[in-house]
Amino acid sequence: MDIHPLNTIAIELSNGIKNNLSIPYIHPKAFHKIMERFDTYASAYNSLANEMRQQGANHAQTLKSTHRALFQALVNIVKGKLEWKRKMFQGNNVIDLSIDANEPYILLTNNKEIGRRTGKDASTVYRNIQRLMDAGIILAKIGHGTRADYELHINPTFLLIDDYMQSQNAHEIEAAERGLAAKCKPIKNNKNILNNIIIPVNAVDKSGVGLAPNHLQENRQEQLQEHGRTSKLLDEVQHENQSFSAKTQEKQEQETPAERYENRLAKVEKVKKLMATWFIQYMLQMLFPTHKHYKGAVLNALEYAAEVYYTGCKTVTELNNRQSVLLWRVDAAARWAKRTNFNFDNIYITTYLDINNRKSGFVNTLKWWKKHKDYQNKKRKLAIDKKRKTDMQKLSAVINKLDAIYLQGNTKEVVKEYIRAESYMKRNIPHLANDFYHATTYIRENWYNAFIPKPSKTA
Repeated sequence: MDIHPLNTIAIELSNGIKNNLSIPYIHPKAFHKIMERFDTYASAYNSLANEMRQQGANHAQTLKSTHRALFQALVNIVKGKLEWKRKMFQGNNVIDLSIDANEPYILLTNNKEIGRRTGKDASTVYRNIQRLMDAGIILAKIGHGTRADYELHINPTFLLIDDYMQSQNAHEIEAAERGLAAKCKPIKNNKNILNNIIIPVNAVDKSGVGLAPNHLQENRQEQLQEHGRTSKLLDEVQHENQSFSAKTQEKQEQETPAERYENRLAKVEKVKKLMATWFIQYMLQMLFPTHKHYKGAVLNALEYAAEVYYTGCKTVTELNNRQSVLLWRVDAAARWAKRTNFNFDNIYITTYLDINNRKSGFVNTLKWWKKHKDYQNKKRKLAIDKKRKTDMQKLSAVINKLDAIYLQGNTKEVVKEYIRAESYMKRNIPHLANDFYHATTYIRENWYNAFIPKPSKTA
C-alpha cells in the first residue's frame, strides 16, 4: 500500500531523513488530525505532569484548553501563511518556497495577532507560549531586536505539512495514527531567558537557534552536544545583544536628520519594489494563470507597477494600505472574469496595467473600489444611525419612567429613581449623557428649591 506524504513526514521525522517539500501546504482534511496529535500528546504530557506533582514537583503544570486554543490559532496562522505564499509565488523561479519537513517551522508573529485570534491579552499569550515551550510543542521563541514581532519555532512533529502538488493527487488524508508520547518532562524554567531570547541581527547564525527550550536545561546536555552547541550560547547572545543595542543607539545618535530621512526613503523604495513583485505575481496567478508572458514583459510590468501604482506612498504603512487595495482590486477582477466567463489569454499584462487604458485596463477596477468604499460607509452610517435611534429609545424610556415617579410628588422615590437612571445611562448610553442631564434639568432645579430652607418672615 502506498504511504501518503503526510504519513511519510511523520515516519521520516523519527528517522532523521531529509524530506523536502517544494510547495509546503496544509490540507484542510489534515487539520483535525493535527489537533488529534496535540490531544494525544497533551494527554500523555498531563499524566506525566500529574505524576510529578504527586511526587512533590509543584512546578509541573499541565496543558489546558487555553493552550489548545493557542496551538489551534498557531496552526491556522501557519496554514494561512502557507496558502498565501503558494498563491503569490507558485511557479516563480526566483523565490524558493521549499522547506525541510524535519526542521522546525519558523512562524513570524506577535502578541497582537495571537491575542486577536485567541481573545487573550499580551501577558496571557506570553504565559501560554511559555507552557507550550515547556511541553516541547514550541521549540524556541526568538526575537531579533529590530521589531515587535518574534519567531516561534514550532515542532514539526505536530504540523502535518504536505507538498501541494502531491496532496492534489491524494484522495484521502491519512495521518500517522500512532500516539505521541510525552518525551520531555515539565521543568523549572527561567522565563526571562527561555521566553525572551533576543538574537541581534547578524550576530548568531539563524540555524543555531532552533533548539528546544528543554534542550537548554542540565538534563538535556546530550541533545545540546548533538547540535554542536554549549550552555555558553545564552551568555554570548546576551552579551552580543547588549553590544548590538549600544552600537545601534550610538549610530542613531550620530546620524543627522538628513541621513535618517535618506535611510527612511531607501527603506520605503526597497519595500515598494518588493510589494510590486507581490502585486504582479498575484495578478499573474489570479488573472493570467494560463497565459505565457515574455520575461521582458513581466519585468517591465514590475518596474511600471513600482513606479505608478505606489505613487504618493511615503511610509511603509501607506504602502501596506495601498497593497491591500490593489490586491482587493485583483480579486474583484477575478470574480468579474469568473462571473462573465471572460478570458485574459488575449490581453498582455503591460497593456492591462497601463493607467491610460480606460477601455479594458486594470485602472477601471478603481471605480469598483470606490463604489465598495461608498457602500461600506453607507452601511456604517446606517448602523450608527440605527444604534443612535435605539439608544434614544432607551433614553426616552428612562426619562419617561423618571417623569412618572416625579409627578407622584414623592421626593425620596424621585431621588432613588434618578440615581438608578443616571447609573443606567453611564453604563449603557454614556454618549447621551448631555441629553440626559438636559432633559432632567427641571427635576434637579425642583430638588434645589425643595431642600434650600426658606427665609423666615420678619415683621
